Amino acid sequence: MVRKSPDAFRTISEVAEVLDIPAHVLRFWESRFTQIKPVKRGGGRRYYRPQDIDLLRGIRDLLYRDGLTIKGAQKVLREQGVKHVAELGHLAPEADPIQTPQVVEAAPKPTPAPVAAPPEPKPEPVLTRAPEPDHRAFPQVDLPAAAPPAPQETQFDLFADTKHQSRRPFPPDPARAQRADALRHLYGKLEALREKMAASRV
Repeated sequence: MVRKSPDAFRTISEVAEVLDIPAHVLRFWESRFTQIKPVKRGGGRRYYRPQDIDLLRGIRDLLYRDGLTIKGAQKVLREQGVKHVAELGHLAPEADPIQTPQVVEAAPKPTPAPVAAPPEPKPEPVLTRAPEPDHRAFPQVDLPAAAPPAPQETQFDLFADTKHQSRRPFPPDPARAQRADALRHLYGKLEALREKMAASRV
């Protein structure tokens, strides 16, 4: 609020802010209490003198602090007079928010955070090209000519089921021949054992 002289007139919005009362309530009180007589200028604007503000503050205290009704406050005004009610709402100059502006302390400015130094750029790796080998440093060795591939022999599995025997040839396998000999030997032992068992039953 702009600081004014103690005798300066106040608008209804300024009085409403100081008394913490809506402006329409002040207009309503004006219609109920004939003692409230603000100065009216062109356009119906209301201007309140310091004594008007004291009277409004006294009426506010009667209604809100003392709990009186409108009729009860009117009775106090009739019996004890406007001056008495205005004295109830009069404040000392140092306690009057209209005459004593509120000093708002400025908030301290925040201390800016220190700016971290940018990281030092990492050195880029230096790519070096490997030296090309010198073919003249190695002796030239004549490799023998590759031998021609040996002809594939056609073999068939002797112990496979002849009904489902595949006639597809497959290359010779020494390990396979050894396994076949071992199977033949084992087969001969099984045959001999079977004949011996058959003879023992007789």
